[in-house]
Amino acid sequence: IVHRDIKPQNLLLGSDDRLHVTDFGLARILDEPGLTLSTEMVGTPAYMPPEQIQSGRRIDARADLYSLGVTFYELLTHERPFVADTYERLIDQVMRKEPRPPRRIDASIPIDLETICLRAMEKEPGGRFATAAEMARDLRRYAEDFPIASRRVGAVGRTVRWVRRNPALAGALGATLVVAVLAPLTWFLIQALANRRIEAAENLMFDDYRQPQRALDALGWAQHFGGRRDQAELLLAWIYNPDDPPRRTCNILERRLARRPDDRDARYLLTWAYVRRTQDDGPVYWAKARESLLSADQSPSEVSALGEFFHGQALVGRDPVAALTRFEAAISKRSGFTQAALHKARAYNYTIYFRRTLDYYADCQRSLEFICNDLQPNEAYPRYLLSITHYLAAEIYDQKGQAEERDEAYERALHWAQLAQQAKPSDSRGYIAEAQCRESQAWSGQTQERLASAAAAYDRLDEPTIAAVARTSDRQERERYEARVCFWLGDMEKTARVVNERYGGDPKAPITTQFDCEGRLIHAILERTRDRPLAARDWLASARTTYGEQLLLIEAAWRLTDGAPPEAFWPPGVINYQRLSDGWTEEWLSTLIDYVHGTSEWESLLAAAHRDVIWPGDERRRLAGAYFHRGVLELAAGDRAAAERSFAEAWEMRDFELYCFLAKFLLLKMRMDPAWPDWLPAR
Repeated sequence: IVHRDIKPQNLLLGSDDRLHVTDFGLARILDEPGLTLSTEMVGTPAYMPPEQIQSGRRIDARADLYSLGVTFYELLTHERPFVADTYERLIDQVMRKEPRPPRRIDASIPIDLETICLRAMEKEPGGRFATAAEMARDLRRYAEDFPIASRRVGAVGRTVRWVRRNPALAGALGATLVVAVLAPLTWFLIQALANRRIEAAENLMFDDYRQPQRALDALGWAQHFGGRRDQAELLLAWIYNPDDPPRRTCNILERRLARRPDDRDARYLLTWAYVRRTQDDGPVYWAKARESLLSADQSPSEVSALGEFFHGQALVGRDPVAALTRFEAAISKRSGFTQAALHKARAYNYTIYFRRTLDYYADCQRSLEFICNDLQPNEAYPRYLLSITHYLAAEIYDQKGQAEERDEAYERALHWAQLAQQAKPSDSRGYIAEAQCRESQAWSGQTQERLASAAAAYDRLDEPTIAAVARTSDRQERERYEARVCFWLGDMEKTARVVNERYGGDPKAPITTQFDCEGRLIHAILERTRDRPLAARDWLASARTTYGEQLLLIEAAWRLTDGAPPEAFWPPGVINYQRLSDGWTEEWLSTLIDYVHGTSEWESLLAAAHRDVIWPGDERRRLAGAYFHRGVLELAAGDRAAAERSFAEAWEMRDFELYCFLAKFLLLKMRMDPAWPDWLPAR
């Protein structure tokens, strides 16, 4: 049904607090033949859409949405959008004049409500909401503090509309201008088209930056000819940031900041890129990231919605509570910022992980369910995050002894992992979520069965349709955790294959990062478990480095496979205290080395962990390493029970980096196989 006379007088608020649509005297059935106006105009002109005024134009339900938009305008501003002293002038305004933006009448009107209102009042039906349900969803998004889907019309769009409404005048002006300013006009049009492409590419990144190729295709030649070259340059740096590692992003931004050192948006994006580079290029980039973040925070320039988003992404893995604030600022500064809403929920997730609290569980669940149902109904990633949220909650319930709540949370986690697989079968995230949930469940019972289910979920990632489109970071995450699951299950051949894929298979490869040391340690333990002690020694004997933290890791590998490192393992001369893990300091590392070598007490080490803290979680990241190395010493000395307690403590530190992973790698193997490692003494 098309009502054809929606206006305030026909919308009545009843005593039941429900809105009632009245006066259907002009209503017509939508599929009635001849739902057009031939000669007689019906309805109230101030609220009628242009197609209801023009003779012979077909009208549909979008006509009522226009009238509702005019009503909404009047409610917001207490003025009608079109007022004239004669009937003819009123009709001319409805047909040709754009309404005055509500915020010019009252600046306190929220920009999102103005956007929704003006979209409903578009002159052309195609520019309006397609259905009332779509308009309701946008209003509900605003009411629930989520970004709306509607986009504002820019200057180019307004110009195009004016031309459509005034074709004769536009043609005359065009003919004159062609003669006078053909070259400047041509350049202007190129600039306008380029800027539209830049805006289109930017909107694609706002919707889903994890699919950068779409934005790069949309940007195309505009990155070279656009009038907003600075915007295109920043956008291009963002597009390249999902690279593993994001070196092109760093190169673009370092050059840009040499020209514009106070560009805070670029500085925050560079900080995020540096954080990502630590995964492949080592801990030296932690220092770069901190320096860049400090420089950005001290800059006096303004930060855009993009800058707030980049800031949040740089912080989310280290200080998720601060990241929440930044994502909220990004949402407030830009309507329809889907990625900011998604990563706000991700920040909730990190907070649950690090703090081991359910305080944010309900907010995280509500946010992600809204994103899954309304913002990204066909994407796997938000469902992956929601699955992780539930299994993290299940682990906390397990610690509290709440078995029923734990089991319910695990069921929800598996449910959302399966929904992720259904939403996008080619996306690896859904299968990784299922595997990680099964692995998490294994700690609460039915260990062998659940780990076998986790391994089966990882195996599905080898299907051609999934493997062909997997991102490098997703493959690396899969390899790291799949190797651990296979090792726990005792499938050493498969473990060896996955470990080679993840860490490489050359024992003589140079050591440059802690990641290389992690690979040596895991290779050596695997070979020792396979009863190949000489092969294990090959992985360690060729390890050469002068960096203190790396030497400690290789020494730990020696202790775990041979009981003690060889004599003169530590090189003579001064130890290099650079290339430290995030949150570590020279003093902390020196104290840890003294503790491992028996010249410092545990209490001194605990005290050192709390000194010179810069960022939230620094103590946790240091203590994860302390408990790991303590467990290594205890296991090498034959005190298995004490080693299990220390590895459990290291795991509970949730450093989200090296030591938590290694402690868990050893701990569950010890619990599943009481005789392992049988080459070390036991008491």
